Order: sequence, then structure tokens, then C-alpha cells
Amino acid sequence: MKKRKNNHDVGCISCICEYCITNLLLNFVAVMVTCILFHHTESIETSVLQHADFACHYLIFAIVLAVIEPVIEYLIRYRVFVEGKVPRVTLRMDLILYFYTFFLFLLNFVRIFDNTFWGDEGYSIKLAKMSVSQMVEETAMDVHPPLYYLLIQLLYRCFGNNGMVYHLSAFIPYTIILIVACTVVKKRMGLIPATILVTMSSIMKSAVTYNVEIRMYALAAMLVLVAYIALYDIAKKDEVVSWVVFCVASLGAAYTHYYALISVAFLYLMLAPIAFNNSRIKRVVAAYIATIIGYLPWLMVLVRSFTRTKNNWWLGDIPSIKDCIQFIWDYDWIVKAFIAALVMFVTYQLNIINVGKTDEGEKNRIHISIQLPGKVCRTNEMLWVFAGLISICGTVAVGLGLSYALRPFFIVRYLFPVTAMAYLLFGYCISKMKLKKLWAVILVALILWNDMPVYFDTYKTDKQENTQTKAFLTAVEPAESAVIYTDNLHYGWTILSCYYPNKYVYTENVLDCLNADSSEVWLFLENQLDKETEYVFTSNGYELQEVYDGFFATATCYAYKLNHNNL
Repeated sequence: MKKRKNNHDVGCISCICEYCITNLLLNFVAVMVTCILFHHTESIETSVLQHADFACHYLIFAIVLAVIEPVIEYLIRYRVFVEGKVPRVTLRMDLILYFYTFFLFLLNFVRIFDNTFWGDEGYSIKLAKMSVSQMVEETAMDVHPPLYYLLIQLLYRCFGNNGMVYHLSAFIPYTIILIVACTVVKKRMGLIPATILVTMSSIMKSAVTYNVEIRMYALAAMLVLVAYIALYDIAKKDEVVSWVVFCVASLGAAYTHYYALISVAFLYLMLAPIAFNNSRIKRVVAAYIATIIGYLPWLMVLVRSFTRTKNNWWLGDIPSIKDCIQFIWDYDWIVKAFIAALVMFVTYQLNIINVGKTDEGEKNRIHISIQLPGKVCRTNEMLWVFAGLISICGTVAVGLGLSYALRPFFIVRYLFPVTAMAYLLFGYCISKMKLKKLWAVILVALILWNDMPVYFDTYKTDKQENTQTKAFLTAVEPAESAVIYTDNLHYGWTILSCYYPNKYVYTENVLDCLNADSSEVWLFLENQLDKETEYVFTSNGYELQEVYDGFFATATCYAYKLNHNNL
């Protein structure tokens, strides 16, 4: 008994030591990352005590590390001790994937501290501060469904009015994509599709933008991806839970973005042929009915929105097919690689190409045979691949078709909801090729080689604009009773309400501010005032002072303060 007690004490001491060492290591990493990324050169004690930004960034990094480390450790321990003995090579590759994913996660995570917003982001923030009923009414008059705005409202009410909080509305769905890739995708489809999905969803040009932008695109991409993975499970296992996930995720996508609705509609189109193979027609009918019932509350809003915008909508140009392709894939060589992988997948599935080894004496030779298939074998695996391809192409076709038939309805960023699905499809096709590991390594290396410099340029620009916006806000501090006039459309539309609680007026003629009933008036202008306009202000009893000129939020801004002594 005494020996067992001693063993128990030793085990407790060992766990405590392991816990302390891990905490020290994670805190060291959090401090170092914060110092390097946010350029703090003072001592740690001074930075923590005197710089609120440093303390905030450090705490967030520490919390994120504290959450992610046990998850990674759990995944490793679970596979080793619960699922059974895992080959050393497999375990090593899993570890590489987890830490590689965490590295890409950090690259996107450090960008959520940005407080520079543009007009559409300002609109999201504006809706976040409304009541739920006001928000639903407002977005019903706009062109987007309400699910994303419910998410950003929840974040705002839980964590307050902060740029980081608003960016989480896009960053959380991106994080879910990474988790799904490292768990579900890796388990169902293998390491290669998971790695390619993680890479392209993290570092492609569009991903770098929309993974943190305060808009609904990242949420839509995550939901479309989950629906597509659930469709894979339906094709493979046909379990009830897969049908439920498919319907819920599809409805979520439809309530997030109208073009995401189009994307999942094409997935529903492929349910029927997949179900014919599995003899599950009743489930298809049930899925169709459940989804239609689930979307009925918003269907009339969609119809009214379409009717309204077909007669009056701000878009003027229609993107080309090349623009659409480039938005999803970044480079022509990736497009060609995707087409090649897709063609090879189809030829392997139809047994058009067979690759094998033949023994000729003492030598092994690669034998390749090409033949036309005697009978087309329509497997669920091939149907699932075609479902993704049809969804991507169909979304483009509907957007461009409506634009050419009625009026411009489509811009390339509306394709972001299909990007994660496209990347998973690409990775899956590569995983079915001969020499798949070689092609996957080459693809990932080339993507990182081309897009990492683009990422760092974007990060540098974000930091500069955030610093300049902070300097503007420090220098320009209107009194609560002051009125702000601006000739910048985005400032007047949404942006000023993100930064200032004052009354603000958009005008194309700055002299309109002469009618203001406040003794303090501010002008936020796109260009400097000319001498003639300055004379008009002074002759009307105003003292004119140029307080600041520099970048603010979306553009260069000239800020003038006007005081009227008689008011």
C-alpha cells in the first residue's frame, strides 16, 4: 500500500511539473510572438504595465495557445492510446499537419487586431449594434440574409465594441474550416486533401482578405464546405446524421449569402443520382421538403430583394469568366493543375489509364495501358466530385447569366463561398493520383512560394493603415456636440459611425455646413480646401483650423475644425 501511495505521489508531482513547464513554454511563446509581431522593443515589465495594446495582445495569444495545445495533445494521445498503436511515420505526419496548421492559423490570427474598416465592414458593424428586429428589417431591405449579422450581434453583445471582436465574425468560421480539415477531412479522405485544404484556405489571396474581413463570406464558405463534406458522407456511408448535417449546413449557407444558396442548390441537385445508387429516394424527398420549409420564412424576402435590385442596383460592370477563375485559383498554373488532376481522377475512375509494374527478368518496369471503357461505371465517389464541380461552375453560370440577361448582379467576391469546397475537391483528386505525395508537396510548396510574399505585403499594408488610423483618431477628437460634415461617400454611409458618436452629414457641397446649429463643426474632406472656400468660412464668422491630413479608414482625409464664436 505504501509503495502504491508513493507511486501515486510521484505521478502527481510529475503531472504538476509537466503542467508548469508547459505553461512557462506557452507564455514564453505568447510573449515572443507579441514582441515580434507588434514591434515592442521595451522591457516585458514596461510593456505589460504601460501599454494596454501589448497586454491585450499577449493575453489573447496566451489564451489561444492554452486552448489549442490541449486539443493537439488530445488528438495525439487519443490516436496512440485509444485507437491503438499508430505507425511512427503516420504519427509524425499528423504532428506536422497540426503544427503546420497552427502556423497558418497564427498568420491569419495576428490580423484580427486591425481597426481600419471600409464601407461594407462599417455596414456590418452598424447592423451589429441594432436590435435583432431592427437588423432583420434592415437587411431585408438590403441584399443579404440575416444569419451572419446574428453572429456579429452575438459577438458584439458578449465582448463589446472592438475591432478584434468584429473580425472574429469571419475568423471563427475560418478556424472551423481548419479544425474540420484536421479532423473530419483527414479521417475521411486522408492527409493530402486535409493539407491542401488548410494551405489554400489560409494563404490564397482571397482567403487572406476574407478570413478576417467583417463580412459574411468566410461564414458562407465554411457552411458550404460542411455541406459538401456531409454529401461525401451520404455518398459513402449514408447515415442519418450526415443527412441532418447536410440540410442544416445548406440552410445555414442559404441564410448567409444568396450565392451560397445557389451553390448548395446544385449540391441538392446531385442528391438524386447519389440516392439512386443507394436506393434512398425517400431521404432525398425528405431533405428537399425539410429544406424548403426551413427557407420559407425568408423566401418572400429573397423574391422582393431580387425584384427591387433588378431595376436599381449599384453594380455597373460584369466580370469575365477569367476573372472568376482567377479569383478562386490565383494563378493560371493552379487552374491547369486542377484541370489535370480532375482529368486524371476521371480516367482512373473509368479505368481508361492503368499504371502498374511488370517483371521482366531482374528488372521492374512501369507499365501504362490506355483503353476506352467498355461500360461507364457511375460510382458515388465520381458523382460527389462532379457535384462539387457543378456547384462551382453553376454558381458562376447563374451569376453571369443573370448579369447578362437583366443587369449586373455579380462580382467575383460572391464566389468566395465556393472556394473551400473547390480546394477540398482539388486535394481529393490529387490524393487519387499516382505519385500523389510528390504532387501534393510540389503544389503546397509552390503555393507558399507565390502567396507568402503577397501575405506579408498585405500584413504590412494593414499595419501601416491601422497605425495611421490610430494617429488620426488621436489627433481628431470632436466634442460631443460637434457636427461632422464629409464629402466621402463611405465616411457618410457607415464609417464615421464606427469611430465617432457625433451627428454626421454627407454632402457634396462643404458650404452646407454653414447652416449647422453647432458652434463646433468638423469637415472630413477628400481634398484640401481652396483659398476661396476658406475665405467664405472666415467671412461668415468661422475660425478655420486644419487639424490633420493623412490616411483614415479607407482614404486620405483632410480634417478641419470650424469654430463659430456667435453660436
